[in-house]
Amino acid sequence: MKYPLKQKLKSYYFKKFLISLVWIVFWYAACYFQIEFFYGPGNAFTNEHPYLFGVVCGVDFVGFGISTTYFIIRLFSLFHFKGRIVKSMKKYLSSELTESPFDLLEQDIQYKLLGETEIYIGNDWIVFPSRAMHRDAVAGIFYEVLSESFLSKKVRLTLVDTIGNSMYVDIAPDFHPVAYQYLREWHPYASFGIIQLLLNFQNQEGENIDYKKLQTMPVTAASISKWDKSPILEDNTIHCEYERWLLAAYSTYLIDIPLCHNNFTYAGGFERTAYQKEVSTEILNESWGIENSLQLLAKTEYLERTSKAFDGGKADGWQLGRSIMLWGFGYISEMCSREDMLKSSLDTAITIQQSFSSWKELLDSHMKGYEAWVKNKSAISRRRKAYRKMLKDPNSIINTVPFHSDLEALCREALRYSGTNCYEK
Repeated sequence: MKYPLKQKLKSYYFKKFLISLVWIVFWYAACYFQIEFFYGPGNAFTNEHPYLFGVVCGVDFVGFGISTTYFIIRLFSLFHFKGRIVKSMKKYLSSELTESPFDLLEQDIQYKLLGETEIYIGNDWIVFPSRAMHRDAVAGIFYEVLSESFLSKKVRLTLVDTIGNSMYVDIAPDFHPVAYQYLREWHPYASFGIIQLLLNFQNQEGENIDYKKLQTMPVTAASISKWDKSPILEDNTIHCEYERWLLAAYSTYLIDIPLCHNNFTYAGGFERTAYQKEVSTEILNESWGIENSLQLLAKTEYLERTSKAFDGGKADGWQLGRSIMLWGFGYISEMCSREDMLKSSLDTAITIQQSFSSWKELLDSHMKGYEAWVKNKSAISRRRKAYRKMLKDPNSIINTVPFHSDLEALCREALRYSGTNCYEK
């Protein structure tokens, strides 16, 4: 399934174009009305204050010129961003490629980082507006706080590859630490830091710069995840329908974070790599106070036990969904085995099935609990949008996994074929 990259980038550039249109209309209108005024009712003022009139004309001239230039640039970008991306891709592609480079890119891209940045992540490619870079070629990841040198409050992230090509994107400071950290973790062989480190490196290298020297460790094909480039601890691709059912139970959580890549293909929610293990362990430790399997069991039992203590005694999808989610984290962090995750989640899954009539009813309850807990309008809006999109998508996990299934039979099947494909005869 293709990612609608062209549509999203076109929307991005169209918004930029509309902003430029507003500015050019403003300055054109300002110039027109000032001419009408100064050579009409305000003619006397023009004759009495020639220097002030000259200053006003100078401001108009500068505003007129800048807005016109900005408008032309945005108009050009709107119609030519696809060509610029394809041009940047050709540096990494074989001349024998028959497929359209942009089609190749849309097949590869999986999601938009954090849902709010203009950073698109794929298996092999990473895309900023008007530029694309092959992920294996990334040699350096640097940032610049623009407020230190310019009026902008944004932070500029710059990527440099092994042959000296670079691309950058400006993001809001609130998203910078997380986005920068993800890029670092997914490309651990690349240098990283403030932009001055890159400038110092270029000055030291002189004219013939070898950007391969920026890489801090070799990229090997063996035991390396295509997603985060950290060692794969276990192939945890989903084997059975029961594992997908469990993911659907807390899918409103998974669709809102980049770690699972919104593809629902891994048991527990995430690919089981060294990096994902580290992140899951940190979440369990710092957010839940869970450091071992006994504490994991106690916390999940508490969530299920208290799931009816909210909303007038009705079952709380927020509590029940998080209980199953914790078993997923426990499996990824190696606090429990895959078999333990499957067996221990069964009672909660049955409770969910007995308490709700559909995925929508469960996840509506889950969203209600989330919104009461987080109280962050931006985060709530982002998750609501992702949830609505999942509801409408006929291929989403909640529209392809039956809610009313024989969970005990599915669990037995999953345990029986643990480590194999349960659909094989």
